[in-house]
Amino acid sequence: MSELPDWRERIARRERIERDVRAQPECVLEILIDARGGALSRVRDESDWGLRVSCEAWKPAGGELRRSRLALLRRGTREELAPWLALSKAHACLRVQARLLEHDEMGAPHAWVEKPLGPSDDPELAAVRVELTRPVVIEDPDLGPLTLDRRLAWYQGEIEWCGRKLRLTVSPDDPDRPEAALAVARALLADAETWRARIEDYAVKRLLDLKNRTWLDDDEESVDSAEFKSRMTLTTLGVGEGGGFSFWHDDGDLFWGHSILIEGDLESGPTGADIPG
Repeated sequence: MSELPDWRERIARRERIERDVRAQPECVLEILIDARGGALSRVRDESDWGLRVSCEAWKPAGGELRRSRLALLRRGTREELAPWLALSKAHACLRVQARLLEHDEMGAPHAWVEKPLGPSDDPELAAVRVELTRPVVIEDPDLGPLTLDRRLAWYQGEIEWCGRKLRLTVSPDDPDRPEAALAVARALLADAETWRARIEDYAVKRLLDLKNRTWLDDDEESVDSAEFKSRMTLTTLGVGEGGGFSFWHDDGDLFWGHSILIEGDLESGPTGADIPG
């Protein structure tokens, strides 16, 4: 039998987990929702939606505090799930009636929420919430102050790049260990003029012909490489571990308001171009 497509396998796995967790006895859980809050996603059609909430910390009522991730689940229509979504705010401490599966087929804990029981006043959860909402700022001598955005698990700040300010995002695999990703940003910044030229040349190579074939206004003349580069404005540099980078540009209306994105890595240079948006 052929393998299921990825999306079908994801749905099948989700339904196996939901079947197993809904077979568990009801209990009361104290939970601390993570920085992203709850989210809805369509499962099969417009009448079938899933709620997913990730918890940073949790405990069975009267039990020990757990710092492992707990996924809260529920299915229904958008209207049925709306009250749950409204409760699932970032860093909310709640008390819920639920069915707990401590180890799914991948070893992760899940809970099927049955009924909200109001805010939680558990002191251990409150202490974790204080810890998680405390600002985390790196003072880097080359990159300046970088503040952790826990929702996106990256650090962000502002750097001087070839005479202008732009936004920097640094995405480490582990926010507690950002040094490898910071090193990528420092390497780019140390040779900014060279990288600026390489990025702009690559954008021209990959996108100029597309502009002139497909994206000219009715009364617009063909654009040459110098004009193309002059209309691009770098707005954000994103870096990750392993040398990866993404240069986001305002397109100066070259592509009618789409961004110009050039991606690559320190070793290979620019390797991809796109016009998202």
